[in-house]
Amino acid sequence: MDPYYNGSTTIRLQPQDSMRDIGCGDFSSGPIAIFNNSLLAVTQTNGHLVLENHDAANPLAFSLKFWNSDLNILPSGNMNDGPIKDIQDISSVQMNTKDTPDDPTAAPPWNLTAYHDAALTYSFTGYRNSTVSPQALRFNYTQCATRSLAVYNGTIVGAQSSCSPNTSINSVPRVSGRFSNGSASLEIQGFYQGKSNQGSLVEGNVTINFNGTIDEIRSDRLVSNTHDSTPIWQSTLGYEKDLTGQRPPSQQGVGKTLEVGWSQLLGILALMALYRV
Repeated sequence: MDPYYNGSTTIRLQPQDSMRDIGCGDFSSGPIAIFNNSLLAVTQTNGHLVLENHDAANPLAFSLKFWNSDLNILPSGNMNDGPIKDIQDISSVQMNTKDTPDDPTAAPPWNLTAYHDAALTYSFTGYRNSTVSPQALRFNYTQCATRSLAVYNGTIVGAQSSCSPNTSINSVPRVSGRFSNGSASLEIQGFYQGKSNQGSLVEGNVTINFNGTIDEIRSDRLVSNTHDSTPIWQSTLGYEKDLTGQRPPSQQGVGKTLEVGWSQLLGILALMALYRV
């Protein structure tokens, strides 16, 4: 059960220490990258994770994906190669290409807590698990003179990871989000360490913001939970409709229950690129 939100993602960086190449201006205090092609999914926790590791399972899962507007996200072959690899992904779960996780007992990338703010509005907060690999992040800093200078690749690291004595990291990466049947927002804060293709280094606090509106015809709708703060969605609403938002004749008036696996997120992402509303 998944609601999907179309929107934009903005990356802001405040360098504490950097080595800049000739031809690349100083980093400004404003946005360094804006991705107008962004998709946020907020979903129920995978049932296998709940069964195998109930106490450690998050109350929900999120997956933020963003990509450059000129990227053709539909690969000619399968989903494991091609341009779709250029889509950036920040997720609270390992988004496998199969329904059953490889290791249901493994620690999640992000530890989350959910809150029930209003009748049909939920929020969540969390932090990056220090036992998993750092979150990857890359961006094109467009004020640089050439593309080779502008492309930075790096990670959002934990408090123990700074390689420079001139920098200070106060905490592990943190996330907060809020979502409803109309819109969603997400914010991730952490410390970024990156390097350009030409070897220019940059470190500093980074903030990633997503803001978007729901894609109603392909999303399950939230319903009230009177027991706790775990979100509840109307089952399979989005998957009973076709790509035009219409219910197939064979399913009209029928409530069909489906198990939704993590692998469907990539498929939905590709399809939404063709049928955006």
